[in-house]
Amino acid sequence: MGEKIYLMLYELSVLILKFTLVNILWIIVELPVIIVLIQIGLTTEPSNLLVLLPLLSLFLPILFFPGTHALISSVRELILEDAPFNPLTFFKDYKKGYKKSFLIGMIYTSLLTMGGYVFFITYQSNLILSIILIVLFFYLSIVVFYLFYLDAHFNMSIRWKVKQTTVLIIKHPLFALGNFMIFIALHYILYSVNFILFVLFGTTLTVYATYYLFIRKLNKINARIS
Repeated sequence: MGEKIYLMLYELSVLILKFTLVNILWIIVELPVIIVLIQIGLTTEPSNLLVLLPLLSLFLPILFFPGTHALISSVRELILEDAPFNPLTFFKDYKKGYKKSFLIGMIYTSLLTMGGYVFFITYQSNLILSIILIVLFFYLSIVVFYLFYLDAHFNMSIRWKVKQTTVLIIKHPLFALGNFMIFIALHYILYSVNFILFVLFGTTLTVYATYYLFIRKLNKINARIS
């Protein structure tokens, strides 16, 4: 009994160490994005936003989306354990998925920028349009969320992955929404409980939990089909 507990604690400590390593690598890659976001949060001059917001729009597809895709791919390998993990795994995943994640990030950022501009000029005069834009932004975020998860799991064309993402969301809306909300809630809880722990492995742990649920859902769907 004691040996089993020791083994479980050992495996848990190794997993947490891997979480921390992936999270730190992700933070290093995303450092320019984080700095810009901090500047946006701290600025009191609206004129500064004219520089910071375009800079953020530039960094999102170039840095944030490729880095996040690499984090998701690395977490997938931790869950499936189909290859020994080392720090180079993150950067291999980063290089491998850069073009697709950059393209997804460009489309998402462009739509978000246009939608944000329309929302800014109409939110006081057109409440219905503002609500529609918020709902569309939320839906678009869910689509990108599962598109990244599918892209990390399947070596197929981007068109196939977009189609499968749409099918997943339409056929299983409760799971799609629920898992996405778990992703958001876990981030908030970890951030609220302890900021240091959040920085060390918050995002990686959240991706691990939601990606695990995602894999289980795919296995159930495939079992029903077969």
